[in-house]
Amino acid sequence: MLAKIKAIILDGYCVADNKGGKYLLKEDGIGASCNKVQINGKHDYIVFKFDQKVEGIDCLFPFYSKIKRINKMCDYIIFYKQDNTNDLLAVICNLKSNNPGDNTDQVKAGEIFAKFIFDTAKRYYSADAQFHNLELFKFKVLFSSQVIYKNDIDYRTATIKNQNGILNLIADEQFNIDEWYRFKTR
Repeated sequence: MLAKIKAIILDGYCVADNKGGKYLLKEDGIGASCNKVQINGKHDYIVFKFDQKVEGIDCLFPFYSKIKRINKMCDYIIFYKQDNTNDLLAVICNLKSNNPGDNTDQVKAGEIFAKFIFDTAKRYYSADAQFHNLELFKFKVLFSSQVIYKNDIDYRTATIKNQNGILNLIADEQFNIDEWYRFKTR
């Protein structure tokens, strides 16, 4: 199923197609102090990086005008599929050094784009039974080199109450995608 989602996106944007295991998210921006984060997953996942240049593509959203902040995108979108569930988790990731900048716009754009990819796959593969009951859930995370947002988490209801539901994690350790599943939202 993840291979079918990958197939609808232009080559060059998918940076990892893993059968579980580790992957290193990287930020190549000049002066970035939060330049890598290691994630780990027990199950299959694919990683897209849409804020990079791909040969033959001048602009990710060529149909938008040049209005400031209109062409924003998060650093990574990870589609993660736990075995034996009808859940597909879209992990919306941003890496920031110590300034949130336009993080909220970038994460929101990634959230909308992940849903668009999911809905396109469901439409295109409508005859495929593995897409019939599949539901998309989201988890939004900001990795940073220091605390940018104070996390306000209600563990009883598994709700992230701060900064539009974006969890801020310090990027100095490994992160397991399976642990984020309880914080998924629609």
